[in-house]
Amino acid sequence: MELDQESSYATKKMWVPRVTYCFIALNITVFILDKLCAMVCDMPLLFVWGAKINDQIALGQYWRFLTPMFLHAGLTHLLVNMYSLYILGKDVEFIFGRFKYCLIYLSAGLLGNVASFALSSSISVGASGAIFGLLGALLYLGVVYREVVSAKFTTDIMTMILANIAFGFMVPRIDNNAHIGGLIGGFLIAYTLGVVSQRGLNKKQILSFLLFIILAAVGIAFGLSRVYKI
Repeated sequence: MELDQESSYATKKMWVPRVTYCFIALNITVFILDKLCAMVCDMPLLFVWGAKINDQIALGQYWRFLTPMFLHAGLTHLLVNMYSLYILGKDVEFIFGRFKYCLIYLSAGLLGNVASFALSSSISVGASGAIFGLLGALLYLGVVYREVVSAKFTTDIMTMILANIAFGFMVPRIDNNAHIGGLIGGFLIAYTLGVVSQRGLNKKQILSFLLFIILAAVGIAFGLSRVYKI
């Protein structure tokens, strides 16, 4: 993997992050539809559209592990997340390729919502768990490709992660459980898939995927036990 070669940067200049644009467009479209529906419907639409609501998940609405990453509580929430998605997403999409990028993003959002389900009873929406997964994917590069990725790159990613997690602990409304779960999910799936040029799976990659599955299963089981107080 030659991340630091001039040819890579030249190619990147011509790169169109189509999947990132699609994710952004989907989030914006859902937000607009939500607001339009709110003008004619007297109901909490985020609840209907798929917010993370523990009681509803416990009743079998497991799609709520995925749908919250496309919902936002307000315009500022949406704009901050979409800006972050653009900044991080275009790099992750370029390095991992479109298909792997999709899997990293969606898997991170899934594990983020599972972590929130397991550890928080609050209603939650937002793409930030999946976005933290992109930070996890970039952290994977710094850990696994130390010989070609600069130490400054890894330090910058670590600083960004720690700063955002610290900020999340200081602001009560931020779902840091989803952030940390997404970060872990993004790292594990990035480790499983490897960069765009990587093919096949080795033992460490298989173990990484199994760890992702175990964490998701344990999180769901623990969340259900909390809802039903088993």
